[in-house]
Amino acid sequence: MMFLVFVICLISISIMYFDVFRETNANSGDFDVIKGIIRVRKDGSGDFSRIQEAIAFSQEGEIIEIQDNEEYLEDISLSAYPNRTLRAKEGCRPTIKGRLTMGSWCVIEGLKIMPIDQNDSPVVSAHSKVGWVIRNCEITAEKIDLKKYDVSGINVNGGENITIEFNVIHDTFYGGVWVEGGAKNVLIKNNIIYKTQGIRLSGSYGTENVKIISNTLYKNSYGILGANPTIASVIKNNIIVNNSYGIYGSGADEIGYNNVWGNTKANYEGGITPAPTDISVNPLFADPENFDFHLKSEAGRWNGTGWIIDEETSPCIDAGDPASDSSYEPNGNRINLGAYGNTYYASKSPDATNTAPSPPEISITPEFPTENDSLTCNIIVPASDPEGDSLTYIFRWYRNTVFQPSLNESEVDFSYVFKGDVWRCEVLAYDGSLYSLPAVAEVRIEGNFSRPDYEKLREEYCWIQAAIDALPPEGGLIELPEGEHLIYTTIRIDNKVNVTIRGAGKNKTRIVPVTGGISIFGAKYSSNIVIENLWIDGGISWFNVSNSKISNIKITVRAGISGTSCYNCTIERNYLDQAHIIFFCSSWLVVKDNLITSSYWHAIDLNSGNHHWLVTNNTIYNALGIHVYSGSNYNNITYNKLYNCHGGIFLVFSSSYNLVKGNIIIGANWGYPGIIIDSIDGTDHCRNNTIINNLICFGESDGIKYVTSHGRREDASGDCCTFIESNTIYGNGGDGINWKAAYGINHAIIKNNIIANNSGYGINGDNLNSLYNNVYQNQLGNYNNCSRGEGDISVDPLFANPADHDFHLRSTAGRWNGTAWVIDQADSPCIDAGDPASSFDNEPEPNGDRINLGAYGNTKEASKSPGDINPPIISDVGQSPEIVLENQPVTVYAAITDESGIAEAIISYSVDNGASWQNVTMSLAENGYEAQIPGFPKGTTVYYKIIAYDYSGNVAVEDNAGSYYTYTVVSEFPSEWLLLLALTAVIVAVFKFRKKFQKR
Repeated sequence: MMFLVFVICLISISIMYFDVFRETNANSGDFDVIKGIIRVRKDGSGDFSRIQEAIAFSQEGEIIEIQDNEEYLEDISLSAYPNRTLRAKEGCRPTIKGRLTMGSWCVIEGLKIMPIDQNDSPVVSAHSKVGWVIRNCEITAEKIDLKKYDVSGINVNGGENITIEFNVIHDTFYGGVWVEGGAKNVLIKNNIIYKTQGIRLSGSYGTENVKIISNTLYKNSYGILGANPTIASVIKNNIIVNNSYGIYGSGADEIGYNNVWGNTKANYEGGITPAPTDISVNPLFADPENFDFHLKSEAGRWNGTGWIIDEETSPCIDAGDPASDSSYEPNGNRINLGAYGNTYYASKSPDATNTAPSPPEISITPEFPTENDSLTCNIIVPASDPEGDSLTYIFRWYRNTVFQPSLNESEVDFSYVFKGDVWRCEVLAYDGSLYSLPAVAEVRIEGNFSRPDYEKLREEYCWIQAAIDALPPEGGLIELPEGEHLIYTTIRIDNKVNVTIRGAGKNKTRIVPVTGGISIFGAKYSSNIVIENLWIDGGISWFNVSNSKISNIKITVRAGISGTSCYNCTIERNYLDQAHIIFFCSSWLVVKDNLITSSYWHAIDLNSGNHHWLVTNNTIYNALGIHVYSGSNYNNITYNKLYNCHGGIFLVFSSSYNLVKGNIIIGANWGYPGIIIDSIDGTDHCRNNTIINNLICFGESDGIKYVTSHGRREDASGDCCTFIESNTIYGNGGDGINWKAAYGINHAIIKNNIIANNSGYGINGDNLNSLYNNVYQNQLGNYNNCSRGEGDISVDPLFANPADHDFHLRSTAGRWNGTAWVIDQADSPCIDAGDPASSFDNEPEPNGDRINLGAYGNTKEASKSPGDINPPIISDVGQSPEIVLENQPVTVYAAITDESGIAEAIISYSVDNGASWQNVTMSLAENGYEAQIPGFPKGTTVYYKIIAYDYSGNVAVEDNAGSYYTYTVVSEFPSEWLLLLALTAVIVAVFKFRKKFQKR
């Protein structure tokens, strides 16, 4: 119920904010402000300076019009904004230097779309969207490195009733247009497509009824790829020349009237054959090397500004399907082939007996109408026809630039006319077969009209963006106060340095998008960016960001922290529920101390070309685990904890030289192993990865597994190696280590592991070396397709408590229990059982000078080596001075020895007859161990004893057979000394007297 209330609140907000209206006064001749059109100008003189902000504040049916020729560094998404038109103003050609995601019933026209972000995403994409149109656009990936990134032009993935027309699409890796995913009723017409993969059709999920009509396809790898009658219903009136392949596939329901010529490998391939009406001739383009694909004509060719005469005529003129409409061509009665067929700019036919009429001159009356007036379009100067044919006039009315199909007469009744409307009439003359160019007239209806107060809306909902935009070049701090802040579009931090966005805490400051599914923060080409202490209902997306940090962020929706081409960034101490972390082609990132739960994708995804990452100390529940993919090399995946995840750690598709160390993977499920190495088809080698000190237990499948997930190629081979050392693999539902698929491809060195109590085999496979492992009590057998190796044992490892996931080895000398060292009653046979050549330097003393088996081998938590049961020997106890004066320190010394070494030696002393004791640590000196007891007042009796500990936990106490060592502090001149001095003086005096008496 609370969720429902929240949703209703958001819907209410999205509707209610347009209660903010202001009156706009529009003079009759002013066409700048038009109802239903939101103006975008980069200089700020329009309603918005950012395209996505304008989209976010638009309503269904409205037009977002870009009214300049500027470049906009934005990724545009209409996915959550159906029934909008995004277009350039007539006479403008703005460039979007980003990607565009389509929405249902949306129209895109007049734009150049040219992303610069280096990734694989299509230039224009639509997933399961319906009824959309893209026309008169230039779509190119020419700024993308196509040797690295597999970009398509327009990707139609599902959806239906789609039109792609009058576009120029060029310089992509995959299809200029790629139709897949069950898309239906797709019309691709009058496009020029060059230097791409052509038009690509995929039959996945029932793609059907794709019509490819009147296109020019030039110098692509394919003209049309994947043509078959199930998918392609019509292929006609196209020019398909100078590609590698012309048409590749089995055909179409209706095919014919195409010019398929000069394709270097084959004009037709894949079972298709030429249709009887197809031709194969040089199309005689005007200037194909400079991408002018108008057809040469002795009767007239459009050159962009006017009609010129050529010395030869293209055979593609009047070569199209006689049944196709040609009424918009300037002359002739049959459509031309190619992208200009049935357009005003089709090259003229030298043999034509009919020519299109000239347009009339028109006006609209009254000249200054009010909303009480009907509108009339008047023919001032009639159209003329070269052949003297009788003419009829076609009237097209547009209200606020939107076509009104029901109004097709010369008059518009006043009931349609409202204050502030802009009405436009287009008139075409028609001679029965050809149309003239349109004549155009416009008027504005007198009076004020209301439109949203966009300035006020920006102030209320875009203030964070405004604060970022207002920062000086050197950057600054933006503090977001406690509370909930609504936004309508992604907050951009582009081309910035030293910007910190800080909330009051991840449970105190929350940013909520009114429209779901958008990123909260986006950044491009920026450095030293910090985003911290926030709760955000959306993701963070970075491109080319360096030396930056995302810290203490809370995300509780299906979103992600994502990036491409980022460097030296840190993602730490975040809480992600349903969300995940995914980066491409990024290096030297640190991802640490994050808590990730229930993410819908891999919790942490190093997706392609990432290197030198540190992914450490993250805790992950119920997710797809950690994914290292596609050439992601030299990464350290260390000390992460994965509980009940859908697979643990994935090393996939040429990911090499990675270190997977110290991870705890418990309860991997969905049939995935704890750790998986996947070389796809056996040729995408994962080289020299090291898997060490991991605990993998109680998973549904194998502990560690090598696979070729796309099927092993027959020619797959290799000399790669994987190092699997010092892991504990216990109680999994499959094999401990499944290396069957790696034969002849990847050799495993399996050493110092404990592989016990798995439901399958212990070690399964033959391209491996097994050395010094404990392979014990695996249900199907300890070895399959391999045999017991040098140093292998098969004994109960005597874990501390496997049911409680404590796989430390029992030891009578000392076992770490998570907080302290404890003593067991038995010793694991896995202690000191590893390869004698392996390092043991990190194991605590006593370590037996040999590595333990299992996940804690050569770590500070390795169980101590048993064997020394004798306590240290303490001898030659002494003190200096023997007579201790008032406040004089006393040095106590002793000889202390032990076979396993002295861990600690102390003097314990008492000055209250043993009621309490103080300790002083002794240090090793030249002649043994020594320490000082501080000085005390005269008369103090000091008792002391010596206690020594060895590395096996044995202790010795030397307390003088229970009597303790003792001394009493004396004064500086005690009475005994005075008596002694007096007696001495008397003796001296007597001696002198006797000597004097004898002389007499």
